[in-house]
Amino acid sequence: MSFNIYPIKIKLDTNIPKKEPIFLTKALLYHPLIKKTEALNEYPYLTLDIEYPTYMLNKLSYEQKVEFFFNKDKMDFLLKRNTKFPEEPNIFQQSSKTTTPNTKINKADVNKIIENKRKEIANFNNEELLVLLQKENAEFIPIHFQNFSNMSPEINTIKDIKTLIQILENKAKLEQNTDKNILQEIYEKSQAYFINKCKEEAKQNIEELKKLYSVDNAENNELLIEGIKKAEEKEKVDIAKIIEDYKTQDYSSYTIFLNNTLEKYETLLLNLKKTKLENIEKKYKDKINKLNENNENVNTPTSNEVSTTNKTENKNEIGKKNILKMVKYLFPTSYPISKNISDSFTTIIKEKINLFDDLEIKDMFPKSFQETLYPDQAQFSYLKIDNKIYTITQIIWVNDIYNHEKYKKLITTYKELGKWKSEEIMKINDEINKKQLKFKNDFKQGGTYHFGKEDIEKLEKDRIDPRMDPNLKRQSIYSEKLDIFEKLTKIINYIEELNTYIEIIPTDYNIISDIVNNINTNYINISAKLSTNRELDKKFKELNIQINSITTLEKINDNYISKPGINMNFENDEESIKNILKSKYSKYTNFTTSLSEFIKPKMVSTNDELQKTFTEFLDNTDNLQLFNAIMNPKYIQNIGKYLRENEKSTASITTDDFQKRLDTGISIIDGNEYEIILRIDVISGELNSNIISKIDCSYKGKTLGDTLENLVNAKYINKWELNTTRIDPINIENEIVNITNKEPINEKKGGNIKYKDTRKLRSEIIKTRKRML
Repeated sequence: MSFNIYPIKIKLDTNIPKKEPIFLTKALLYHPLIKKTEALNEYPYLTLDIEYPTYMLNKLSYEQKVEFFFNKDKMDFLLKRNTKFPEEPNIFQQSSKTTTPNTKINKADVNKIIENKRKEIANFNNEELLVLLQKENAEFIPIHFQNFSNMSPEINTIKDIKTLIQILENKAKLEQNTDKNILQEIYEKSQAYFINKCKEEAKQNIEELKKLYSVDNAENNELLIEGIKKAEEKEKVDIAKIIEDYKTQDYSSYTIFLNNTLEKYETLLLNLKKTKLENIEKKYKDKINKLNENNENVNTPTSNEVSTTNKTENKNEIGKKNILKMVKYLFPTSYPISKNISDSFTTIIKEKINLFDDLEIKDMFPKSFQETLYPDQAQFSYLKIDNKIYTITQIIWVNDIYNHEKYKKLITTYKELGKWKSEEIMKINDEINKKQLKFKNDFKQGGTYHFGKEDIEKLEKDRIDPRMDPNLKRQSIYSEKLDIFEKLTKIINYIEELNTYIEIIPTDYNIISDIVNNINTNYINISAKLSTNRELDKKFKELNIQINSITTLEKINDNYISKPGINMNFENDEESIKNILKSKYSKYTNFTTSLSEFIKPKMVSTNDELQKTFTEFLDNTDNLQLFNAIMNPKYIQNIGKYLRENEKSTASITTDDFQKRLDTGISIIDGNEYEIILRIDVISGELNSNIISKIDCSYKGKTLGDTLENLVNAKYINKWELNTTRIDPINIENEIVNITNKEPINEKKGGNIKYKDTRKLRSEIIKTRKRML
């Protein structure tokens, strides 16, 4: 099996004063245990295809671990050597020709056995499949049919496709020697049988539902409604309106409703089971690929190999585990806290602490003792930056959108846009009011676009009396004159209607716009047949300009400026609206430029949920407006509140599902560069277990002032933000010299207050208090 292995750029954000973030390269690596660096590549490597085997990594020396992460060939070799497919128990009696561990089989015998097994599978009928399933006593409960309390349909067919596949696989295989064609035949046969049984089950249950919940069976109507409401959340369709219609409409409407609903159940049931089949299909394809790569090797794997069951795991989750393992093994910390490594998504978004999740037996011993017991393992880790050695004390993988530098910048831009919108709402409403007032006054006082019915009556001197006998004139002339007369009459009526609506407060300019459009339509139809009237043409043109100016602003205000969040559909709007937005309200439309940094090819996330949120927003398919929700951290723990505030209360999304969209995952830059950010705290110098006691008091004393300041300022810090106060790294050598030069304690006076560190701590606390005043 091959693995996709990529170099990963790890940006290190340290607490070294005035030091910009730098990328981790082999030049920054330093440790007395690292003797050779020639085999190391420039950057570390990462795979998203399989989780790093902990058992293997624990056996490696620290130098070997560094080589594993910094040498692509070494990583590929060790992963292949330590990876196998999971062994599954064989529920069938083993053939006399079954292999024993570490025993090679004659290839001719293997081919013969495989051929026999192929024939056996070909003759394996549906009844035998069913018997095997029933023996395994697998369970499957149809998700929706269980909601109908008066109905317990007997499900004695396929219960769990995964069990079926495993049983057939065990029946077909000889330990690890399974021909790929057999696997394919097993899958295709079981898939076809399974789908047919699904259809039969759905059809049977639908018929029973129709009988049980007929329109004549009124006593069960409420039960049906209750069952559908329970299913609504899982089915994710809005059927509340259908239910209300069903209560009031006649039998035919109810029949349509029932059939449509049951059809949805059937489709959903098949989709649920099809998902299982797709998962199993992927598993089978992976195994078939494995057999293709190793078709000459029929040895049973050794016991130190690890399972690839996580092959079907989400790549983002595998990547997350591998990043944390890489950080743990490359940069072990022992001071001031052992394994002081975390990720911001877990600690801030999920509000969990995984401090002791990977506690090992050796962690129970003192560090000095560990160094004796495990001389090839690192207890401390270091970085060599600008030819200075720093000891790592804490590492945080910044993988939530509220603290990651790029996503945080986008959220800041979004927040600024929201503030701009709040100010712009007042401006645009004021502008609309002024335009409306001016329009009314000008129209009433004979302005450039005022006209009345007298203007229209002047258009045609030879008005035709509709009561005139058409026989007195030629029919064609009469019809044309009559058409002109009718349209002029309509225009006059619309003008009178226009004057009436303008007096209504508040004036609905959408109605005004409709009236003007009707006037225009009728005028255009007859203008070519009328004598030229430039003055009236000018009035019509100016009237249209004024009305369109008002209605366009109102549409912009309603659909964009005053509307919560950001509406990305402006590219599909009317040309006039789009042009005004881009010219006058460019801050709104320019937000798309900021968003373009988070889609292909510039940058994408391995977290499909986050990437989907961006894509749906840009495509204007974000029906729940979840992009606007993730831009506001106050909804981290309460997405329900957001949905209620935005009239989406009927939507179904859990807090856990929403929080998945806040995980940055691993960034992929320009299509092929993988990147993460680590926030690293260091102290200057090479710390080890022998000198911890010499700098412990001084280090804690210096951090005490910062801790106090953090506690005092806690109410000013948002809970979703990493603490931006960074402790400047102390210099180990200077601290040891300072401690050596300190005066002895005068016990009679209760301690010498002239200690340098004590004075400094007091001054820092006083400064903190002054800043708070």
